[in-house]
Amino acid sequence: MSYLKANDMEAAEKGIKELYPDIDWTTLEEADRALNWELYWGPLPSDYWTVAEPLEHYVWSGWTKACDDIREILDPLDQTMWYDPDSGCVTDKNPEDFEEYWLIDEDEDTAIWIGGEWYEINPVEIVLHVEVFKQLYR
Repeated sequence: MSYLKANDMEAAEKGIKELYPDIDWTTLEEADRALNWELYWGPLPSDYWTVAEPLEHYVWSGWTKACDDIREILDPLDQTMWYDPDSGCVTDKNPEDFEEYWLIDEDEDTAIWIGGEWYEINPVEIVLHVEVFKQLYR
């Protein structure tokens, strides 16, 4: 998502979380953080996530289990969403399908887009650490 600025990424993430309130975001964030650390540092001691940096909402059961858990948690997300950086709006419906974003001149048989600039985004890529996303979805 190199085309989005950091503050746009934060706004898009907030919008995604608002669209999907039933996803356990706290558990996902902890699993993502732990897996990101494991990818960066290599395998940590088995008690690391209970003693050194206790996780409050996720039980670390190893790298493979974390990968499976993250995929399962994110399964309800649509694979494609759209983000408007001007408004901070995120939608799971293509903005080009909204009639109110088009100025239609029936006499000239033309339509002019007035809906602003929207970016097609992958919500999974927005909510995960970069290396975790690459490991799980590429």
